[in-house]
Parts: sequence; C-alpha cells; structure tokens
Amino acid sequence: MDAHISLIVPVYNVEQYLPRCLASIQAQTIFDQIEVILVDDGSTDASGRICDEFAARHENARVIHKENGGVSSARNAGLDAATGEFIGFVDSDDFVEPECFARAYGAAARTGADVVCFGFASVWGDEAVMKIAGGEEALFDGNAGAFSALFDKRFKYFCWDKIYRRALYDGLRYPQGRIYEDAYLLPMVVSRAQKLLLLPDVLYYYRMRPMSITHTRDSRLNQWLEATYPLVELAQEKYPQYLNLAWGRYNIIQLRSLDAIFECDHFRKHPCWKFQYRLLRKRLGSLLFLRCPQVRFMRRVYALAALLCPDLVAAYVRARCRKNRSILSYER
Repeated sequence: MDAHISLIVPVYNVEQYLPRCLASIQAQTIFDQIEVILVDDGSTDASGRICDEFAARHENARVIHKENGGVSSARNAGLDAATGEFIGFVDSDDFVEPECFARAYGAAARTGADVVCFGFASVWGDEAVMKIAGGEEALFDGNAGAFSALFDKRFKYFCWDKIYRRALYDGLRYPQGRIYEDAYLLPMVVSRAQKLLLLPDVLYYYRMRPMSITHTRDSRLNQWLEATYPLVELAQEKYPQYLNLAWGRYNIIQLRSLDAIFECDHFRKHPCWKFQYRLLRKRLGSLLFLRCPQVRFMRRVYALAALLCPDLVAAYVRARCRKNRSILSYER
C-alpha cells in the first residue's frame, strides 16, 4: 500500500483507553490512505489482543509485538517499519479528530511543508468538541526559518501534534531509557526541514488521567535539561542567529526544573536539588543578562530569589500548586 501517512501507536497496558484511540483512528476521513502501525510494547493486559483484533479487521493495520522497552523503543520499532510518505504519532490513551490527518496531509501537499504542526487540547474524559486554537496559519519557509519555529510560543515539544516527512527521520531515532525524549529529538528532526507549517486547528486530544506524570520526583528530572541542550548545540553549529533564543529556552527549562523540585514538601531531599542549585549559581549571571525576550523580567527575579531565599520560593510554589489542583478537580 502506498500510504500518505504511517501512523505509529505505541501501546502498553492501556486496555481501558485503547478502544477509544483506535476508534478515532478508524474514523479518519483518509483512513484508507493511512498505514497504522500498532507497537505492543510487551503489554500484560488485553492491549495486545485488542491490537490484533483491530489489525484483523483492517488490511492497512499491522501489529508489532515486542518485549517491553519503553515508549522510545516502541516508536523506534514503528519508524523502522514505516513506509508512508509522512510519519504521525498517536499515544494509545489519546484520540484525534476525524479530520486530523486529512487536514495535516492536505496542508503539507498545499504548502510543501516537511513538518505540519496542529493544535491539541487536554481532556479528562472521552468526549471532546472541535475547537480552534486561534491565530493564523503560519508557514516558516527555508531551513533556518523552519528552525526558528522551535522558538515560537505555538510550537510544542511533543511528537504527536505533528506529521513529518519520513525522510527527516533517516538515521535518527528516539533515545531509549530516558524521559523527555521528544524534546531531545525534535530539534534534530526540524533542523532538516525546509518548510514548517503551524495550523491553528485543535485536532488532537491529550488525555489527562490520574497517573499522567508532568513532573518527576526522582533523579530523572535532570534529563529535562539534558534533553534541551541539543537545541543549544544545533544553534551554535548551524544557526548562530538563534543562539540567544536557544539559551533562553534552556534557562526556562532550568527554572521549570526548579519549580518541580520546589513542589516537594522537603525539596532539599530531592535527588536533583544540589545539582540544580549549583547550576543556577553557576549560570545566574548569563541568565540575568541574556538578551532574550522569552526570559521575562519576573523569570529573572524568580531565579535570583530561588538562589537567595529558596525556602520562601518553595512555599510560594507549593501554595500555587495547591490552588491549581483545586481548580483542576474533576469527577471520575
């Protein structure tokens, strides 16, 4: 089959959510032009069987069963098997609008874009209403232009809110055994593009659930900064005009990492605290005086306060988190 899009779905122990995900893929208006690659990453529940049943009903779907290796390993297995002109990803507990990949592929064909990004919404349940993110369609033309999109506030460092020309992944794979794998690989993929398109349409629904992890309380938190550094290296090597913006993103992730540590009641016992505190002390000058609009004045004040009075900042962060949790309550 000559597929427009190879859709890679990493699957691991999601029997409760997988049917909704697969139903949304089956409902795609260009479903017959999509190659669906379900990667069962060693599931121990009924997820593997659900994948097999779906593939048995659809000639354009197939299942790869493999030992558990994590989401990066599963995505890489899908990339190795993909034959489509474009690559897309859907996480197995999420779902998409029926027009999602028709709109994305149509936009790519219309503009010649190598990467097409679309909007997403976070949802708690199975129901979602089509929404518009707002703003205008934006085409970033030329290789340097495509790279500059990495610093647009509408660009998100996830793999699943985009489609990519398959050739962009030649020789590139997601790092295994680590988290924040999207942030690590995306700059390398985008740096190969000649055109990148941002669509305002919300076409993807990211499921928020009690076990979703937004911050980690173990030593892996440092991988967030490690995953951001390749962006700086690429700017240094190929795009010096965007180096300050790259350092700006690095600084923002550094401060968000501190946020995650301060959320802990005993933040000094967090395994990353000493490293992050020393790094902030080492880099404070460059953070305070960096010429980058992304690092706003209050972020600089926050950095200085975190260094001089961390207990006060930690109390503020925890109070803010308690308020946000009360707002984001939901019914099960």
